[in-house]
Order: sequence, then C-alpha cells, then structure tokens
Amino acid sequence: MADTEYCWVVIGGDGGAHIYGSEDCPFIACGRQTPALPLAIQCRSSMEARNVARTLQPIADSLPHGVDHTQMLAAFDIPSVRTLLEDGDDFYAIIIGSPPGIYRTSEGAARAEGTFKYRIRRQTTSFWTALAFMLVKGVAQRMPPMLTYKEMGEIPSKTTTDSLAERLHHSLTLSSCSSQVPSTPSQASSSTSASTLFRTSSASHGTPTPPLTSPSRPESATSPIIYSHVRNLRGIISSNYYPTSTTHIRNLAQPLGQLAARYLASHGYGTEDVECILQAKRRARNSEDLVAFLAGRGMSVNEARFLLQLVDQRDTLHT
Repeated sequence: MADTEYCWVVIGGDGGAHIYGSEDCPFIACGRQTPALPLAIQCRSSMEARNVARTLQPIADSLPHGVDHTQMLAAFDIPSVRTLLEDGDDFYAIIIGSPPGIYRTSEGAARAEGTFKYRIRRQTTSFWTALAFMLVKGVAQRMPPMLTYKEMGEIPSKTTTDSLAERLHHSLTLSSCSSQVPSTPSQASSSTSASTLFRTSSASHGTPTPPLTSPSRPESATSPIIYSHVRNLRGIISSNYYPTSTTHIRNLAQPLGQLAARYLASHGYGTEDVECILQAKRRARNSEDLVAFLAGRGMSVNEARFLLQLVDQRDTLHT
C-alpha cells in the first residue's frame, strides 16, 4: 500500500484558499492572541485538499470584518462542514505550533509543537471538534456543544434527562441565589449577565456541589459543569464543558477488559496513551514492571495499580 501523500490547505488568508506540499506550509502566527484565520488543515491527498478548500473558503469569504468567535462558529456549523472529513481517525488541533493547524498524525503534531514551552492542543476523532477548537483558539469555555445524543448513538432515558434537568435547575437556582446577595455595583452588574446565569456550582471533578451553606459565598467560586476531562498519563490537560462520545476509546481499550476500558474512556485518556498502555501490557513481564513503566511515563503509582486491578477483574471473569 502506497504511503499517504499529505498536503496542506490554508483557508481564510489573503487571496483565498491555497494548497501546499507537505513541507511547504507558509508561516502562520500562533497563540491565543492571533486571529483564527488563516487556518491550515493537513489533508491526505490533493483531491481532499481541494474539497476542503471548496467547502470552507466561501464561508471564510462571507465573514464580516472583526467577526468574533460566536459568529465564526455559527457560520461554519453546517452539515457540509461537520461531515467534510470522515470522523473516526484522529485529528490534532494545534494552537501553538509551527504551523498551527489541524494535523492528521501524532508525529506531525509533535513536530509542530517542537520546543514550544506552552502547548495548547486537542486530540479528537471528530473533524468538527478540531475545527471548532481552532476557531475558539483553544478556549474550552467557548466551545459549542459537539454532539447530539443521536450522533453519539446514545438515546437518553427519561431518568437520564430528568437527572440532567434537575442538575441544571439546581445550578441555575444557586446562581440566582448568589445574584441576590448584597454586592457592590460592579458585582451586581456582573451577576445579571447571561454568562453568569449559566455558571454552575459543579466541583472540579464534574459532580454537583451540595447546597450553599452560606449566602455570602462569592459567585466567582462557582464554575461551569464539566462533562469530562482530557488527560494524558501525566494528568489533566483540559476539560470538556459539553457532552462528548467515548465509544472510540472504549473500543480501543477493550483488550484490557470492559472495566478498564470504561475507566480510561471516562477519565479522558486519548488514543496515544491507550495504545501506549496496551503495548506496555503486552511487553511487561509482570504487574510491577507495568506499574513501573506507566509511572515512568507520568501516571501515579496508585492509579497504575488500580488500573491493573481492573484488568485483573477481566482475567478473573474469563477464568
């Protein structure tokens, strides 16, 4: 099978869309303070690059001067964009890199990040998620809802929807209560904003906090509901404030057993880390070797041992 001939398409720049060879992408300034456009997208063929250019460049051309991230997301959030590149394979959205853009391989993404001290990236199996991450410059709170229940293949039960509604009602009630606390004019002004109404009182691990015991608790202590974290072996690197599918990671981690697969998926581990764990499991002579290997990659010893207990549960069930 012939090697994939990667190339770049840059949309939203001066003079329209342009296609470049795999090593010829022009300089694009990176970082959160730079504009979202122009945007570089790595493609697997010149045909794919032309299709990306034909789809995205007219949208970029239609954007008014000084457009904000909300308007930009609304313009690109159409079916032809969401389905532009097939989901399932990995996409790497690199905010700080040379060049910044959407990559299709982990090796390319790693080379782009190079020696940059601060890294802002998102690994996902959804092109739309990667594109949205680039448009909001990696600010998680600005990300729109990515998937509907239908797209995730998960139809919520009445109990699930009632539970979510109860959580949201509880969160909004807490925000409403805090906005009634006597405050300075500047605090009162901020408490009536739309963004304040949707700030919820979830703990950092994503579960609702109990009712406030003191009405004087500052509103700044609240935070949005976190649906899931994104992490690598060293820890949490970002958070999702919207539902995301874990099916891909659960399927990938199935050789470790159902419990371990669900653990890795629900804790936000990505494809690279799961593949690393699978490879280490195959090569390790015993459990302590595997724990030592994972600890050397950044996972805590306690977590590595717990993960092995979940794997052992699979082995026990199969005997």
